[in-house]
Amino acid sequence: MNRQHLRIVIEGVTPSLNKYLGMHWAQRRKLRPQYAWAVRVAMLEAGWAEEGDLYPELTPKMKVQITSHRKALLDRDNLVGGAKPLIDALKDVHAIRDDSPAWVSIEYIQVVDKGNKTVIDLEPA
Repeated sequence: MNRQHLRIVIEGVTPSLNKYLGMHWAQRRKLRPQYAWAVRVAMLEAGWAEEGDLYPELTPKMKVQITSHRKALLDRDNLVGGAKPLIDALKDVHAIRDDSPAWVSIEYIQVVDKGNKTVIDLEPA
C-alpha cells in the first residue's frame, strides 16, 4: 500500500467547539461517521487501503495537518475542540493509530476565505 501523502478535501468546516457542544446529541452523533466515510473513500481512491480491508497497514507515527477554510477565524480552543470528531474518524478508519502524541502530530491552520471546506493532509512522520 502506498502511504506517502494523502490530501482529503471535505466540503464544509468542522463546527466550533461551542457550536458542537450546543448541538443536539443526535446531530453530534452523525458527524463522526460522516467524516469517517469521507476519509475512507479518499483512502481507497489513493491506494492507502483496499476494498474490504478493515485494517490497512499502519504507520507508527503520522503527521496530520487540518486546514480550515472559513469565513471568520475561531480561537484555537474552539477550532481544536470542534475538530475532535474528525480526529476520531481518522482513528476509526485506521488512517492514524491513535490520537495521542505518541502516534500523531496534529497541526491546525485556519484560512479566511469563502471556500467553506476542510483540507486534511496526512503523511508518515
